[in-house]
Amino acid sequence: MKKLFITILLIPFITFAQSKKELKVIEKSASQITMEKDKYDGTTTWRSPFFGKGLAATTRKRVSFTRTLDKEGKINYYLSLTTYGLALNYNKEGFILLFEDGSRLEKPKAKVDVKSSEGSYWEYSVFVSLTEDELDMFANKKVDSFKIYIYEGKPITKKSILQVMGYARAIKF
Repeated sequence: MKKLFITILLIPFITFAQSKKELKVIEKSASQITMEKDKYDGTTTWRSPFFGKGLAATTRKRVSFTRTLDKEGKINYYLSLTTYGLALNYNKEGFILLFEDGSRLEKPKAKVDVKSSEGSYWEYSVFVSLTEDELDMFANKKVDSFKIYIYEGKPITKKSILQVMGYARAIKF
């Protein structure tokens, strides 16, 4: 009985520690955003990492963001999604992205780019503009999975799901 009572008392602390750990991953991810200013046209661009680190340095991130600010002060947000497939399909369109809470983002007319990848795989990607409300979805919700044309993709780990949230929050700032 005493063990059960102690365990019940510790549950809020364990949950809080997990939330704090998640927040740490999100904050660290936000610090990985890079910024560059184009000296020719004055456009400032912020990007989340497109590639992993270490052994994954040649592998594209499944989800990444870009923000641009032109010299007139107009802000644009962009999303890049990447997944892989075994069959070659070109001139295809569309993606569906699902969040863990059941909500979704769909862009059925998004152009799907394809290029050869390692081995017999093909890399499928989309690069689309986002509204501020759509970017908010990424900043406040966890991505579950997405489908580009017929090829399903998802952030590989729980950590990468949190990184996507951190990237979106920092891109929006």
